[in-house]
Amino acid sequence: MRKRALFVAFVTAGAAFLAALPASADWKDAVALFQAGRYAEAAKEFEVIAAKRPKYPDAHYMLGSSLLKIDRAADAAAAFERAVALAEGEPRYRLALVQAHLVGGNVEQAMAGLAALDPAALPEELKPAYGQLLAIAADRTEKLAELLPTLERAAAALPDQRPLWIAAGKAHETGGDREAALAAFRRAIALDPADEAVAGHAVQLAWDAAKDAPSEEEGQRWQQTAVEVAEGLTAANKTLNSLLLAGEARSGAGDWEGARRWFDEAAALAPEDPLPRFYQARCAAGLGKEAEALRLLDEALGRKPKPDLARRAWDLKGYAFHKLGRFAEAAAAYRKAGDAEKAAPLEAAAAQARDLAGRLVDCEKHVAELREMLAEGKGVLPARDIAAIEQRIREASAECDQYRLSGAATP
Repeated sequence: MRKRALFVAFVTAGAAFLAALPASADWKDAVALFQAGRYAEAAKEFEVIAAKRPKYPDAHYMLGSSLLKIDRAADAAAAFERAVALAEGEPRYRLALVQAHLVGGNVEQAMAGLAALDPAALPEELKPAYGQLLAIAADRTEKLAELLPTLERAAAALPDQRPLWIAAGKAHETGGDREAALAAFRRAIALDPADEAVAGHAVQLAWDAAKDAPSEEEGQRWQQTAVEVAEGLTAANKTLNSLLLAGEARSGAGDWEGARRWFDEAAALAPEDPLPRFYQARCAAGLGKEAEALRLLDEALGRKPKPDLARRAWDLKGYAFHKLGRFAEAAAAYRKAGDAEKAAPLEAAAAQARDLAGRLVDCEKHVAELREMLAEGKGVLPARDIAAIEQRIREASAECDQYRLSGAATP
């Protein structure tokens, strides 16, 4: 697929070129074979023509084009090099050589060839080919930072070519300049506001920058940028993914109510999808509405989520139960999420609460018995014994209060 994409990038620009070439009989025959898709035969004919007229650059160019079509990239590059040597000022030949280098896997040579060309000076019909070839080189090189000057120059000269802005963004990102990377990605987004992949990448870049920000104010600025990019995507392309991305951006900025509106819209768009329900639950928990969060999580789990989402849902259930003081249920939820570290202390807390509850029941029963004894003893027992029973009631009641306080304070 990549080789075919390269031909689309450049060889289509040669169709008009063929019609303008000299038309000797042998040349006409070779061109007819090429246009008929009989590239191996065409290569043989152009090879003969090039041997007869070695100083005719178009013959070498067409030989290279034919060889490139039959996956002989190294031989094609050699033919294009001969054409370039004969006519160094012809950019078509130099672009063809770049193409051959890319097909043959010689990315660094292709990069050098692209860097040597001035995109602003190219004929209009070759500018799209230059941009596409440069974008492919950027995608394949392991030295993207070295290509950045060429990318910036090309993007300035060819501002309507999205692949160049995307490649420039990646180059800046590789070099650690997130500000410049995001600016380039936003230029690409402006040219196609509905592209979820580029917008999603830009939002993730902003999130990463927010996480690493040196100050809270700087982090908030990056979070707001993520919101702007994500919500811009929904304006151009309102899909489940874009709605979820906008909601995540809002929640990342701490705006749970704004996030909930996007997730509500996502849930309406995909009522059987568990993911919007999960995000709705997360917003409810963020707003302190744990009971609502638990209801929404049950709805999410009832829609048969994938294992990772199910794990996250159980983990959030654990959090909600914990906030409500329902320790045993919180521990069970964390166990289902596979988080024994969170479950263990809650299981201990639940056991302690059960023990305290049992002691409180016994204590309250003892206080009731003492009160009954006091009621029966009044008027019968001496004042000294009545006072002793009252003291025992006070002591037992204080013990019960301690159990209540201990149970309420259990983490």
